[in-house]
Amino acid sequence: MIIDLPPLTTQNKIAGILSNYDRLIENNTRRIEILEEMARSLYDEWFVKFRFPGHEQTKMVDSELGLIPEGWEVGKLGSVCHVLSGYAFKSRDWQKTGIPVIKNINSDNTVQLKETDCVSKEILSNKLNKYLLKNGDFLVAMTGATAGKVGKLRINNPVLLNQRVAKLEPLEHYRAYIWQIVSSKEGQTRFFNLADGAAQPNMSASQIEKLDIILPSCSLCQQFHSVANDIHMQIDNFVFRNQNLCQTRDLLLPKLISGEIDVKNLDIKTEVAA
Repeated sequence: MIIDLPPLTTQNKIAGILSNYDRLIENNTRRIEILEEMARSLYDEWFVKFRFPGHEQTKMVDSELGLIPEGWEVGKLGSVCHVLSGYAFKSRDWQKTGIPVIKNINSDNTVQLKETDCVSKEILSNKLNKYLLKNGDFLVAMTGATAGKVGKLRINNPVLLNQRVAKLEPLEHYRAYIWQIVSSKEGQTRFFNLADGAAQPNMSASQIEKLDIILPSCSLCQQFHSVANDIHMQIDNFVFRNQNLCQTRDLLLPKLISGEIDVKNLDIKTEVAA
């Protein structure tokens, strides 16, 4: 196969441009991992090891889930978090452009936004408005190979919720606490166990709402939210940066290779591998 190749110096300049994007994405990814570990450590310290502010004066009491601080309860997830199943779109609704419909969750607690089916904007109605998602929504896959995976939506454009996915709507003061529960390894395992269908894993919104969880005092959850939410917002910011960097890099790539963007006269430091 005969292909056109630009001069080696041009190839190195193209590689230099793209490598800068990759380095920025890699640095942001490391920052995200550090921030996520900070949030996990804080959650574990307060709600697993029970070393929360004021724990020294709190007595431990028996519960069905073991010893918990006095004043805390064992309750259902649904008591502090409503679960909304997605809408059952018809096959005739699907098209290549329009409003994306969320169907799957990635393994890294992000939502699958690429290569999604869309529906026409004209399909929107009062009936469907409650299935419109917003930035920051918590989602869980309910059927198929990804059943049980949890993700947080980071997007500024309108998207819709498909029946294969459910939205978790925690009470405001419990948002940070609920997110740490459902996105933890233990939380993911509990969701995977709910999706008990062998051929087609599946779970329902009512099953999710019936999960037993430890319920600390509202004031403590509010205190945790005020600290952890700042960390979560920083994570969201870096995720958005990476999304923009990936999009820009992917748009540049074909234009650089085709020569549509000429780099010959650009002063770019390049490194030639030995």
